[in-house]
Amino acid sequence: MEGLFLEATLHKARVLRNFVSFEESNRLLDELMAQLDSPASELAYAVIIEKLYNLCWNSQVNEAYLLARQMIEACANAGNLKVMGWFERYLCTIHFFAGRMKDAVYYYEKSLGLLADELKYLGMHSTGI
Repeated sequence: MEGLFLEATLHKARVLRNFVSFEESNRLLDELMAQLDSPASELAYAVIIEKLYNLCWNSQVNEAYLLARQMIEACANAGNLKVMGWFERYLCTIHFFAGRMKDAVYYYEKSLGLLADELKYLGMHSTGI
């Protein structure tokens, strides 16, 4: 999957989310996810974080949690601790939406250990709620 195609498709998924429906956005994201070579890559993160975002904002928090856990496990198995930390960071938001504030604070504080440039990149999907 090429970068420009991915970026354009992710933008389309965001537009669908904002102007059509979460379901249409998720359909497109599911198509992208099926084309991923590795679920433990930075490329996969760019796609899957959009799906997690959709699930949280569409009150599908349990589904978001299961997907995030699945991705954390895939990253751990692949040895990609960097991307694993990125997915763990989003657990802060998932726990927030689920009303589990103690867990949200735990993952927020844990995410502060990420490098500053990574936090800037990841800031698109803010966990600083």
